[in-house]
Amino acid sequence: MFESRLTHGEVMKLKAALLSVSVAIGLHIYLALHYYQLNFGLLTGESLCNVNDLFNCDTVTASSFSAVFGIPIALWGAATNAVLAILIMGWILGWTSDPARQGRYTLWLSGLVAATSVVMGSISTFFIGSFCLFCMGTYLTSFIAFALIYKSQEADSRTSRQYFTEAFSSGKSILYFLIAIPAVTVFFHYSYTSKVGASEMGKAARLSVADWKAAPTVDLSSAQPSFTLGPDN
Repeated sequence: MFESRLTHGEVMKLKAALLSVSVAIGLHIYLALHYYQLNFGLLTGESLCNVNDLFNCDTVTASSFSAVFGIPIALWGAATNAVLAILIMGWILGWTSDPARQGRYTLWLSGLVAATSVVMGSISTFFIGSFCLFCMGTYLTSFIAFALIYKSQEADSRTSRQYFTEAFSSGKSILYFLIAIPAVTVFFHYSYTSKVGASEMGKAARLSVADWKAAPTVDLSSAQPSFTLGPDN
């Protein structure tokens, strides 16, 4: 562990950013579970964030824009924000020998999350015509985190191009974090869907058998035929 060069004010800003990102993780997890419940037919009532036709999570979740490669965007968001939280914690606690570079990479990832929020908000406005309140909460937290991280940047003479080049040499640990985002997302998606899918298939089979047993018995021997055979020609 290395000594942190952050001022008290910068530490407080980063702690606030970490809190904002933590809230975003919670919101994304809820939205991911809501996506699976809606797609597996597990919803038993109105969604928590359904207010009216304009603010309706079900409408947004049911749209084709709610998933990428069949994986809910909310799960991608949860994984990305989890990595962002780790980077912020490492920056605060001095888990890096180059705080300026750590801060710049954290800013870039935070900027990506904020830019994604702008894109998703635009899609809701111009293509879906409905808004998800919890999604809007993630947009707000992404903007707050980006602003706080931006204000905590350490002055450094290196350019963005130099920082980018260092990501493939002395700062390559950031690449491992970036690779972890899709890896963790895909793992949790297939783990959850396989578990829920098998459980729901078994539940559906049990319900079908129960319905069959509870259905009244029909005596087909006494039923009048719908068609009769005509005389031979």
